[in-house]
Amino acid sequence: KYDFIWAVFTDPDRVQHFFWKDMDPHHPRHTAEGAKLFAKAIDDIWVRDDQILGELLDALPEDATVMLLSDHGMDAIYRQVNLANWLPRTEMPQWLKTDAIPKLLITNGLVHHWVTGQVPGAADREVFLDKFVALCQGLVDPTTGVHPFESLLRREDIYTGGLVEKA
Repeated sequence: KYDFIWAVFTDPDRVQHFFWKDMDPHHPRHTAEGAKLFAKAIDDIWVRDDQILGELLDALPEDATVMLLSDHGMDAIYRQVNLANWLPRTEMPQWLKTDAIPKLLITNGLVHHWVTGQVPGAADREVFLDKFVALCQGLVDPTTGVHPFESLLRREDIYTGGLVEKA
């Protein structure tokens, strides 16, 4: 009796993030104990979700249109930059106190910022972004010596249209 139904399976994402290390013997956080307890957690969640999806598909009329999407693939994360931990240890907090009054939120590795205040000589947002990008460009993994960012892009570099400012 419905024209549209949307179902979201968030469990594969969560399980893969938290239990990849237990399945992957090459992961730096892999332990024998974790492998013993959770090595099959990812496979098990995919089998369970596949069973649920099968039941949902069986319940649909034959002429139903079905779309299956994924928000991203999955692979091991051996190292990562945690912006919420790293950024406060840089000169950025003092710079922000002195030069701008930001509202700053970090989620999933993305920095969301709303800069207000008076930074002499330029638009506050541009000065903030220049400062942030410079800090990121200078970051090097102390263990591997590798620069962790493949690219540093502003919203204008990747989006177009009338709502770019909301990106």
